[in-house]
Amino acid sequence: MKKEAIIAQGYVSKEFKKEAPANKASDLNTAIVWLLARDIKDVPDRLRSAAKELRQKISDGEITKISLWYSHNSPESKNVQQELKSAESTLSSTLKNHFRDHDIECSYLEIGLNTVNTWYSSLTIPILVTDKIEINHCVGFETAGPDWNSFTTSFPADKLWDLYQKHNTLLFSANVRDYLGSRKADSNINNGIKETASNTPTQFFVYNNGITALTNKFELSQDKLTVMGISIVNGAQTTGAIGSLKSKPSADLMIPIRFIKCSNPETVSDIVKYNNSQNKVNAPDFRSNDDVQKELHKSSKI
Repeated sequence: MKKEAIIAQGYVSKEFKKEAPANKASDLNTAIVWLLARDIKDVPDRLRSAAKELRQKISDGEITKISLWYSHNSPESKNVQQELKSAESTLSSTLKNHFRDHDIECSYLEIGLNTVNTWYSSLTIPILVTDKIEINHCVGFETAGPDWNSFTTSFPADKLWDLYQKHNTLLFSANVRDYLGSRKADSNINNGIKETASNTPTQFFVYNNGITALTNKFELSQDKLTVMGISIVNGAQTTGAIGSLKSKPSADLMIPIRFIKCSNPETVSDIVKYNNSQNKVNAPDFRSNDDVQKELHKSSKI
């Protein structure tokens, strides 16, 4: 499980401004140095306990991601984004210099009026991406329940890549988790998804568990499936891994997908809940049944 630490800066304006002051975002550079790099004896008393705790948890391997947040009550702006990107670079270089044995993902987020409005909308409207999606030469099957309809088929990865490039995490508006990122480690499943997509795209369909997505409407006419709106409730990691590839994936890469149309809020809530309640499988679990491990287990009983 990804354990995240957040270093945040806040700003409140008493009157409406077109954008928040960018210099407040740049203050995160100072915060990074104080929290992670300065001699702990020099850190101000009000920050010292937090700095000690953060450094210790990084050293113990408990933190795998650090995010920089700038929260304010103005619209988001390019100036702030540039300062946050610079602060992210400072964070990355500081971690490499002081915690080089730890693989820490870095990110930044500006939380202004638009972001807050989007977050609020996602609580009341589960499907925020309302694009019309068409899949040609579609083969699949429909299943119906008392208050839902579902269509199971395969989804072209290049279309998923396009959607992620356009909408990013809005694709997960009804999900309990966003994309967790990928690191170059054997234990990171998302990195493995990207490797499969790049190296063996024709095998992806049978290697991957696929995606479950809510939709406002789906219709199959001839062999063309038309889907109106999408929110991915299971498969955020697959989507993020595909969407974060440097270039559009091969046309041969197909992903199992199940589209669900449901207007009952209680059922929708349960769909989200139960599609995210599977037992976690760690990379070491895949080693437990190989021949070497079986032989060691057998020998230990002699």
